[in-house]
Amino acid sequence: MKKISEQQVALFEFELTRGDAKAKKVALQQISAAYRNGSYISGDRISDIEGRITSLLLVVGQDLKVVRWALNTLAQLGRWSTCQNYIEKALSLYEGNPEIEAAGVAALCRMLKVHTRDIEALGQIPPAIWKLAALQTSSAKNIDLGDLRINIQRDNKEILKLALIVIGLNKDIAHLFDPRHSNGTFVRELCRHDDAIVQQYSVWAVTENNNLTLEHLGLSFSEIEGLRPNVQSKMYQLAAQRVPDLRDRLDLIAKGSYSTSAEAREGLAKGVRDVYFDGVEEVIIPWFQQESVPGIRKVLVEHVAAYSDDCGPYADLARKIYDDEPDLQKKILIGAEGTRLYGELKAAQQPDLLSFLDQKDDLVALLNASKAMTIPKITVCMLLAAPRDEIRLRLDQEVRDIAEKIKLVKGPKVSVEIIPEWAVRISEVTDHLLNARPNVVHFSGHGEGGAIMVENEVGMSTPLNADGLSALIEAIGNIDCVVLNACFSDSIGIVLSKHVSCVIGCGDTIDDDAAVIFGRSFYRSLAHGRSYTEAYKIAVAEVLAQAGPDEAGKYRIHS
Repeated sequence: MKKISEQQVALFEFELTRGDAKAKKVALQQISAAYRNGSYISGDRISDIEGRITSLLLVVGQDLKVVRWALNTLAQLGRWSTCQNYIEKALSLYEGNPEIEAAGVAALCRMLKVHTRDIEALGQIPPAIWKLAALQTSSAKNIDLGDLRINIQRDNKEILKLALIVIGLNKDIAHLFDPRHSNGTFVRELCRHDDAIVQQYSVWAVTENNNLTLEHLGLSFSEIEGLRPNVQSKMYQLAAQRVPDLRDRLDLIAKGSYSTSAEAREGLAKGVRDVYFDGVEEVIIPWFQQESVPGIRKVLVEHVAAYSDDCGPYADLARKIYDDEPDLQKKILIGAEGTRLYGELKAAQQPDLLSFLDQKDDLVALLNASKAMTIPKITVCMLLAAPRDEIRLRLDQEVRDIAEKIKLVKGPKVSVEIIPEWAVRISEVTDHLLNARPNVVHFSGHGEGGAIMVENEVGMSTPLNADGLSALIEAIGNIDCVVLNACFSDSIGIVLSKHVSCVIGCGDTIDDDAAVIFGRSFYRSLAHGRSYTEAYKIAVAEVLAQAGPDEAGKYRIHS
């Protein structure tokens, strides 16, 4: 079992105390999910969290979803001695509300672990409701189930929903609905139920039950957009986690990221939170950059930080968000726990000169710090585009190698700052250049026919031609160098050379490895204080040594 970190517990406590109704509900959902997955809160903190949760139950006018999820969470971590009175009072206060009654029963049965005939509070609740609720947390041998039968045509949606919850929690008994049919058969049929909540829980059951597969899903992913938002949400969550073909899964994630329904996008974000596979960053990064809903951004940034060791672009994005958006720093640290990024962010501080005065050799340290703070700086805006309809490139490797080579420079003469912009759309190029105020503009991606290929609004390729880019570079001004690390880009370089003192392009197709070699060598040389022309010559020489004369001969400089 894994202990939930103190940092995460503190955030839960903050949300339960000061958050709005939705923040409280989300915190309760996350605690419940963590416990279901085998995590736990340490003994010295469980009383604090228990107290925060029980205090939510009896507040007049409390959001009903908060009450229900508070009971669901107590069913995971609550103790009889401290929670019994609160749960029983909540059952009395919300008598007749089947959702809250079921959640309360599940909590009581988990804490007591006795036969349900000995739990007095169950007498006021309809038998079908409390028996299905008890199955969520109690052994079937402690419940008289002989008369429990579910009829999907006759029973109301609350009964059907509770049955689906039992299945989703992997607590179902065989043939729960009917002795003649498997539970999966009925889940498939309930996916087509006319009630949106029943549909939602049916899809959720397929997502969570260990014995159900996509064959038990009575809906098609091709019809997602025609479903109601709450069902879309669960469908996208299921797709992100379970679709076996990664290309199909990526396409569904991309489709969902453009959904007009915030509820659907939120479900998708929850689905990708703990999922990473090669190429998914090409969808997640632009999605995060365009997403406006704070709750969705928080989930996405946790995903980005969690997989920062696996994906260089994620690590770069997480660092940038950490610096630019203080409200997301806690989420980044939580997501990054156990990664190299976590240690880096916790250790990173911006020292001033006075911070060096407690070191052993104060004067030397002070002089070195002063020198480090006064070296010239080159800002590089890297525009990276790998449209979905083009051959995939190793852009993340190029950026990662450049950053690593710059870090290895001992006593740099120039501070080279790399600002990567991923999945660049044609509508975003101007914004990126104005925001970065770069000395160097670097493009990596595909080039053809006198244009560089960027992305349109749906991630497909669209050309940015030489004249358009040239006019933009001229209008922005103060750009010293443009590097076009893309195939057939030299013709663009000739046009740009009218407005920039140094332009580097390629006269033919460029091998992926050669592009990576050139980039890391060029910027390492700049950090050593070499001029653009000298850095170009060193980079070409390194391509010659490592990739051969054919690749080295494709690079051109106009200065």
